[in-house]
Amino acid sequence: MKMFRLDDDLPLEERFELGQLHQAASDGNLDEIRRLLQNGHLNLINVFDELSHTPLMRAAVGGHVAAVKLLLAAGADVNAHDHSRIGNTAINEVAGDGEFAMIEVLLEAGADPTIRGWMNLNALDRARHRSRSPAIYAMLEAAARKFRT
Repeated sequence: MKMFRLDDDLPLEERFELGQLHQAASDGNLDEIRRLLQNGHLNLINVFDELSHTPLMRAAVGGHVAAVKLLLAAGADVNAHDHSRIGNTAINEVAGDGEFAMIEVLLEAGADPTIRGWMNLNALDRARHRSRSPAIYAMLEAAARKFRT
């Protein structure tokens, strides 16, 4: 799969077109996400924006569980991360201050909490240091075991 970012050297009109799915995901706008996916934006489901976020990451950070489920069902890569930049995955983005339900959905979809991102931290590190809930760290730790073996 060719990875590119919205800030690549693209004409402004094309950059706007590419960014529509990111914006709909960020807003949790299910109708717009469905419309865009049905109208040819499916091939953009794992494209990184200027902050190295995919639409799935945008929905997760926004706390939009239904949008995350919709994007996952459409083929979003739960472990997508931009190696050349920040490198965070969706689970890494929300582990420190995300909601239990969001983290659960991402883990059920196969999110790997051991992938290291910004400042070489992974989701376990973020949950350990910032999470409001010990249950979130415990859930991430349990999920990490399958990736360590």
